[in-house]
Amino acid sequence: MQISNDPGKFRFRQLRKQLFENTFRLIAWTKEFSEYQQAARKRCKIYQDIAYLPDGKKSHRLDIFRPNASGLNLPVMIYIHGGGFTMCSKDTHRGIGLAYADHGHVVFNINYRLSPKYKFPAALEDVGNAFKWIVQNARQYGGDPERMVIAGESAGGTLCFHNPIHC
Repeated sequence: MQISNDPGKFRFRQLRKQLFENTFRLIAWTKEFSEYQQAARKRCKIYQDIAYLPDGKKSHRLDIFRPNASGLNLPVMIYIHGGGFTMCSKDTHRGIGLAYADHGHVVFNINYRLSPKYKFPAALEDVGNAFKWIVQNARQYGGDPERMVIAGESAGGTLCFHNPIHC
């Protein structure tokens, strides 16, 4: 496959990506008004923008969702968003964190560096670093790192599969 250097085609790809990404953001935003998510938000504690690496990058932050009423040693879920490795974020997938926390999990919803700005294996390295941070810190949020599942869709699913190999 030959990549075109035509500036018009490049601009079209940029606009298409922005359209898709903004559509995902809009869908995520409107879902926040659903009855279920509003009720789940009341039943869950949310910690936002926790750094898993000390570099200050937004791509190295995660959100934590946990049930209000539950105690310690809850099962842990690491959730990795999809988006073709090029778009979306933990913010577009908040609803998934809320849903699982509302059913008794401590959910760590992570960001990672996106391509094409960051080349492979940047996203994989980020997931590995987030995994290590979560194993070390899950207990302080009521999670049991011995009972952990890693989940994601699309690009996030691919990163789930490769994470144990990378760590």
